[in-house]
Amino acid sequence: MATRIIIGWLTFIALFLAAPLNAEELNRTITVTGTGIVNTAPDQATITVGIETQDRTARDALTQNNLRMSDMISVLTEAGITGRDVQTTQLNLNPVWDHRNSGQQPRIVGYAASNLVMIRVRDLPVLGRVLDQISDAGANRIHSIRFGLQDTTDITNEARRRAVADAKNKAELYAGGLGANVGRVITISENSATPRPQPMAMARAESMAMDVPIAEGEVGISARVNVMFELVD
Repeated sequence: MATRIIIGWLTFIALFLAAPLNAEELNRTITVTGTGIVNTAPDQATITVGIETQDRTARDALTQNNLRMSDMISVLTEAGITGRDVQTTQLNLNPVWDHRNSGQQPRIVGYAASNLVMIRVRDLPVLGRVLDQISDAGANRIHSIRFGLQDTTDITNEARRRAVADAKNKAELYAGGLGANVGRVITISENSATPRPQPMAMARAESMAMDVPIAEGEVGISARVNVMFELVD
């Protein structure tokens, strides 16, 4: 019985003495955030275009809109843009009100039909020509154009590598200022790996010149990681 008591007290004392060491070791860490950014030329563009038509009846307004949309789809098909690269995002049919007579109730004078389509162009050299042709086919609103990448795997991994290297450089800088060195990695977690496409607002198609000039610029991927390092003497 006495032997068991002695062993129990020895175990308790050992755990008690070890606790401060574990706490001290835990405090000898540094956590930093690393960022990596990679920019490159885009290889695709996504444009959002609309067709708006008005007529005295809802049927006529919608019929005109459908005819123009069919013409635009034909133009896109000839350019090799079909299937998953053409998607209707919005279809509206609304009355057109006349508010000119003050003091009287507004009255319906016609109907407006609008169809909004998102188009992905994977062959950037034809982008300017496609914009020109869909304008001729009836697209009278071009809302936006956004450049991007078809496959972001390689550029994302490079951004991650740069983020990890940035985190290590920061940790070494801070540790050096404290007279310590960076040891092993305790934890690492990714904050984000986000594409950064470049949007460009567009005007009404009627005001755009033939063979629309396009400035592609660059797109980029950014990655952020949180890393906890051990500090050693």
